[in-house]
Amino acid sequence: MCGCGCVERERDREREESVALSSLSFAHPFIHKPTPHKQIYDFFGTGTFLAVNVLAFAWGGASTPRSTVVFLAVALWALRLGGFLTLRAARLGDSRFEAAKNSPLLYLVYWLMQAVWVFTTLSPVVWCHTASFTTPPRGLWAPDIIGGLLFAYGWVVEAVADAQKFKFKSAPANRGKFIDSGLWAWARYPNYWGEMCVWAGIWLLCSGSFGGVGSPAWATVVSPLFVVGLLFFVSGIPLQEKQAGDRWGGDPAFMAYRARTNLLVPLPFKCVGGGSGVGGRGRRD
Repeated sequence: MCGCGCVERERDREREESVALSSLSFAHPFIHKPTPHKQIYDFFGTGTFLAVNVLAFAWGGASTPRSTVVFLAVALWALRLGGFLTLRAARLGDSRFEAAKNSPLLYLVYWLMQAVWVFTTLSPVVWCHTASFTTPPRGLWAPDIIGGLLFAYGWVVEAVADAQKFKFKSAPANRGKFIDSGLWAWARYPNYWGEMCVWAGIWLLCSGSFGGVGSPAWATVVSPLFVVGLLFFVSGIPLQEKQAGDRWGGDPAFMAYRARTNLLVPLPFKCVGGGSGVGGRGRRD
């Protein structure tokens, strides 16, 4: 019989195959004509999340209730966000690609960032789906409950915020205006807050498959930290702050809106320091 060694090698092979699939994002700008097709960009990004999730779940063999819940959570997130971003880009356009229209190098940077996003964010999911049978699966524990609730909360917040913003921007009467209704009346980036909660919840759900304290799987905590860092310091809030400052920085109504709202957490009251932005003024357009 092959024994535990073969099982471990099989699990390692399955993880490597899932990682290789997520790395296909790196190849796209080299095999695709470098023109900024907005719908393709978002479809390819969330589609890669979905494909890696499906194949890691199918190949991994760790068909536990935990892995099934994680699979459904990631699929629900990817289908919802991918569909929304593709529809939004088709209907309303996407300001992210304005600077990349005539810059293949910048276009390449966008795709490489997306590949890193997929590779890093899905690391706990791949581990959960391919968890070794040599380690007995952990039963239901507190992080499963907390993670499930956090995911559900974040998914609803992000979906509601996106729907409210899309409806607002789709109305011709609101052209050139900033939204200050719905969840956006309480926070300037409720959608980003929801995204952060989604991936923190997914990591907690996956943590029951990580094994003991010395397991390398715990290093996948980089997943939710990466999402927070990406949105807070790189491609999320800073870009939107600049756009909002350029458009409405001289508008007293916008400055009053900014002063009374939280940056991230949609609450009817102001948190301590909740009005501060990253690098200036604004919110997501």
